[in-house]
Amino acid sequence: RLESGELVVQLLVFRKRFPLAGRTARRHTPAKAWKRAGSGLPGYYAGSFSVDGQPARVYASAIKTEGVMLEGEPRVFVTPTDTAGFLEALRRHGVRVTDTPR
Repeated sequence: RLESGELVVQLLVFRKRFPLAGRTARRHTPAKAWKRAGSGLPGYYAGSFSVDGQPARVYASAIKTEGVMLEGEPRVFVTPTDTAGFLEALRRHGVRVTDTPR
């Protein structure tokens, strides 16, 4: 969810917060992803991954499906239920949304 200028990700025990200021977002479907640290269970991917050869934090229900990549430090990949709605919400929170998926 988005609140107070941050992306807030609820994990099993705690929350992760990522500031939205200065970020860009786009649709993205990873071609390759490897877990570096965290969880990689069917239906629950959370932690540090290498996504298409670049480090990223991943919070997703599926790893090789369309989601949203937020560029910035750190890069964050999420799989919202409503990708278009999430991108629009990011836009309303001041994130620059590009229409070109990669």
